[in-house]
Amino acid sequence: MLADHETGRGHVSAMKEALGNGNADAILEHLRAYGELLTEHIKKEDEILFPWMDGNLSEEQRSALTGRFDIADAAGRELPQIYDTFITEMECKTGLS
Repeated sequence: MLADHETGRGHVSAMKEALGNGNADAILEHLRAYGELLTEHIKKEDEILFPWMDGNLSEEQRSALTGRFDIADAAGRELPQIYDTFITEMECKTGLS
């Protein structure tokens, strides 16, 4: 699962580079690959990770994780706007808007 995160960051970096170069084909290639990666990653979380956590962690441990997730969510509140801006830029550069 960690490798998925590394691969995902690689796709995002490649998209940013392609965006700077105006390479619409590379943007679309990495965007599609990233979408596929996310779909499979979320499936792994839903079907493997979360059920494992439910069966192997105590209620106290799950509660502690939830608290940490809440802190991380609060720290990243600006991310949706950053992503929205990035997507809009890619749509304009690729003619998909």
